[in-house]
Amino acid sequence: MCNFPLKDCLSKKVFEYEAKLTIEQVLGKYNFELADKPDLQDSQNDIGVEVAQRIENECTSIFTKYSHPKNDEDKKKRAKKLTEMGCIFMDGIMTQPAYDPIQQTINLFSKKIEKLQNGYKLFKTNNLLIFDSIVKRQSYLNQLLTGFLRKQNNYDIKYDFVYVVSGKEFVIFDLLNKNYTVETYNNQYELGMKAREFVLNNFN
Repeated sequence: MCNFPLKDCLSKKVFEYEAKLTIEQVLGKYNFELADKPDLQDSQNDIGVEVAQRIENECTSIFTKYSHPKNDEDKKKRAKKLTEMGCIFMDGIMTQPAYDPIQQTINLFSKKIEKLQNGYKLFKTNNLLIFDSIVKRQSYLNQLLTGFLRKQNNYDIKYDFVYVVSGKEFVIFDLLNKNYTVETYNNQYELGMKAREFVLNNFN
């Protein structure tokens, strides 16, 4: 069940279904169903995948919701989130910390693996997929791998693989063997449109 407004729920479902299509396109051996905690589940292959998106201007997005809250409780929740992210705000003005896409992605991984410790259905293989808009370079990927492994060491339940998807690149971080590979696919736009059509026809 989605506890957000319909528009946000549908947007989330589009990303989840696009993730399903992308994994099945690139790796070609799974049959995921949309679910919750984690978002994609394949009981036959005993694998679960949580889907996330790195938002470049997350402070701005949250500040907009803080400025137009549904109620007092919602405003307090947004204020707490902004404070945790290091955003400074008052009297309708907000400033945010220096933009670091690598650290943002690692922080997103950290939040997801913390949530994995409690309330998630666990599978033989537990993975995370992150949609990330930054074009990948080798130095960027090396820093991500190091960051994922460092954060993961703090937890008992660990992710086996992290998929980072950007444009036509599908990066597979193997956290068990501490390496990564880069796959490419050329129909990302088609998959995105197919996901949007599926969600509008089935969840609207």
